[in-house]
Amino acid sequence: MALSDVFKSLKTNYNSRLDDIIGDLYKPCFKNSKTYYRGSAYFRTSVVELYRNEVLDFCRNNDSKIAILTSTDVVLDDVKAIRDGYLQRGFENNLDQLFDEAELADSAKFVATLIAMNKLDIYIVNGSLYHDKVGFFEDSESNIVSFTGSGNETKPGLGIDGNYERYVVSWNSSPCFDSYGMYWSNELRNAIDKLEYAGAEIVRFDQFTGEFLHKHDIKKSLDGFDELEYDANYFNYDLLSTNGPQTHQLQAFTGWKNNEQHALFEHATGTYKTATGLICADYFLGSNDHVVISTPLKMVSENWYNLVTECFDKRINVVKCWSDNKNWDEEAIRHIHSDEKIILIFVNDSLWGDKGQELLKIMKENYFLIADEAHNWEEVTAKHFMKNNHPVSRLALTAKLSEPELEENTVEILNYFSNRRASYVDSLELQTAIEIGFLRRYEYNLHSIKLESRYYNLKPTNKNVRLIWNEFSNMKRQMSPEIAIKALETKARVLVYTGPKVDDAIETIRSMQSLWNRENILPTIFKKITGEENPNQRKSIIRDFTSGLTQSLVAILVLDEGVDLPISDAAIMCRSNSSYRQWIQRRGRVLRKKDPKDASKALIIDFILDLTQFSVEVRKKLRKNYASEVKRMEEFGSSSESTHDTILDELKKSGWK
Repeated sequence: MALSDVFKSLKTNYNSRLDDIIGDLYKPCFKNSKTYYRGSAYFRTSVVELYRNEVLDFCRNNDSKIAILTSTDVVLDDVKAIRDGYLQRGFENNLDQLFDEAELADSAKFVATLIAMNKLDIYIVNGSLYHDKVGFFEDSESNIVSFTGSGNETKPGLGIDGNYERYVVSWNSSPCFDSYGMYWSNELRNAIDKLEYAGAEIVRFDQFTGEFLHKHDIKKSLDGFDELEYDANYFNYDLLSTNGPQTHQLQAFTGWKNNEQHALFEHATGTYKTATGLICADYFLGSNDHVVISTPLKMVSENWYNLVTECFDKRINVVKCWSDNKNWDEEAIRHIHSDEKIILIFVNDSLWGDKGQELLKIMKENYFLIADEAHNWEEVTAKHFMKNNHPVSRLALTAKLSEPELEENTVEILNYFSNRRASYVDSLELQTAIEIGFLRRYEYNLHSIKLESRYYNLKPTNKNVRLIWNEFSNMKRQMSPEIAIKALETKARVLVYTGPKVDDAIETIRSMQSLWNRENILPTIFKKITGEENPNQRKSIIRDFTSGLTQSLVAILVLDEGVDLPISDAAIMCRSNSSYRQWIQRRGRVLRKKDPKDASKALIIDFILDLTQFSVEVRKKLRKNYASEVKRMEEFGSSSESTHDTILDELKKSGWK
């Protein structure tokens, strides 16, 4: 399946009254592509009647995607359908099931289903009425068919019995493609993927807020768009952030509420999962008394405790339910028996242990369970807990529930927390969080490392391959201090991930301090965060780093899960492992904004081992044993400002491709 198979049948000019635009252009391109982007002054859901079956087949491909960029002129019925589609996004159904349930004759419901399945997104251009009319199809081999013309993405604009419209088409092998077709596709791709179009404001449809509608005088046809709402009971969100709950948080909350208070929130690191969970907890406490929160680590639970005590009404009792609070079980029981509203914060081991189990029995399942970093619930003790405890309301929070291709290991967790009326999963991927402006854009730079020549003639044994990789890891640690100091020339705060030992962090700080003192007159402070620090020390270190008082922070594994995030401008990935979840957590930490107006770009610096001087057999073993390195680099590069070709070229030059 490739668009190159269609090229020979295409014409450069089409007339809607003389040519079959749908049959000759749209249908063969849908059949042979994976992406369809369309910019149109007017979009009407009724247009799908012209190519319904082709779109259905198109959407059966796992990586297929349609995106529409249009003006604020959207009719009321279409607004309701688009809105319903976004609200249903996250409910776990397969494509055939959803289409079986939808009325295929109803185009609005058809479009809502495409949106619910994450196959279609609608973007709105604010400002003067968006009048552009351009589109392109693209296949997995980067073949492109672009077009422009006078027609809109409507039945009159495309149908053979509709308006009199002209279309000009350009494809890879056609004359002047670089001047026309590539220009059209790049401009539209930037508008949709990067939300950049002639200085105008572009908003994905589900990100509309009442403030946006009022500010930009969106057409009256949008009056039917119901704003997502949350009425606080005891939670003062302003004490956490004066910017209030964001749209993606309210959408997740609404999905949890509509699914009988069961859900999994799989939200990118740095997007305030904790605050979204607290919104749900506050709603539950409006009519109930007991909330149970559990995390895998004391310092993570401590963070939840601090947020709850700072941001919730003092009428809500909060109890630390782990060993640091010696008589926590007695304190919790006293509050429960007095019919007071209470939030119990556990570490997983204390929740799954005998004391925790006995305490839950007293509440007789009338409580709301929040599991933070829910991927840790794969343990045997967690499975025993899920088998024997059935709280009335449940929520799982994680950046990524399962490692790629290991989804079967987390099915039990998914079903336990999200499966009520349906299986509801609210996903917010990092790329989407960047697009909607919640996280910062970033540059991704690769530093190539060559080992000494004495390693090049080693035999291709597993022992030698590990020896090579260990030396590569040592060289990353040695190079990181100098790279961090260099980054401080343009970035105010630099986070260095090192490890695995505390001594590694100490040595990195010493080297950085020595380099700084040798080259700079003004003094500065570098600090570490390793897990040895107590909660107050850790809070002070992160506060100083976020404010810029401490310019560089050296961290080991402790920052990978749930800890209150330091806001940095650059991150140096001195240490990594094969865990996909760890990659995405570390990346998310450097992309968080200090405030919503922060337009700065972050910088992520990674390392790649140059394989070119090793024997063919050694290269093969390194590529096989450390294939996750390439996956990480491709993943980081795909969401960055760096082009895919730049990352691919670096991988090729270093012998990984």
